[in-house]
Amino acid sequence: IAKENHARIFEPFFTTKPVGQGIGLGLATAASIVRGCGGRIDFETEPGRGTTFRVELPGRSASTEAPASAPVPNQPKSKYRVLVVDDDVQVATVIARLLAQRFDVDTMHDARAAIQRLRESPQRYDAILCDVSMPEHDGPEVYVTVVEAKPELARRFGFVTGGAFTARTRDFLRDTPVPTLTKPFTADELATFVLARAESSTSAR
Repeated sequence: IAKENHARIFEPFFTTKPVGQGIGLGLATAASIVRGCGGRIDFETEPGRGTTFRVELPGRSASTEAPASAPVPNQPKSKYRVLVVDDDVQVATVIARLLAQRFDVDTMHDARAAIQRLRESPQRYDAILCDVSMPEHDGPEVYVTVVEAKPELARRFGFVTGGAFTARTRDFLRDTPVPTLTKPFTADELATFVLARAESSTSAR
């Protein structure tokens, strides 16, 4: 692993693979699980020779009771509710976890079902985070279909993308004022992006 990538190796959505060949979630998910168990994960690497990952987990004797869980610090939550629409369950789950300390979050993996929910319950969500590239209905199609029926939702939309665009999608993003967050991004960047969508929709009411 190149030295310049060491600090980002466990960062969600960070990958050195070409577009379409990796989403940068494997190590981020592993680190999240290990740290959630109270352990740690580290690595040693030497370019040209390989990388070794070391996982350390707390143990306990079979004869002792499990220690009480440490109290979770109170995280102030905003009043906003967010919908994450992404056909990739793993990606949607990671995004939801990153947002969960700040917002109430729902996830949907079926674009058609998301369209129906948004058209039937337009006031349910303050921000809508939608993947650009999805089968059947991609992000632009979700946006256009929903906004045609419920124009007030336009301000609440934000797209997430890995940067792989068709010519049609590139033209849409160029001509339509929908904010776009490009992977990789940090948890703070994601929260700031979502908060801007929610506050924009609130100020327009």
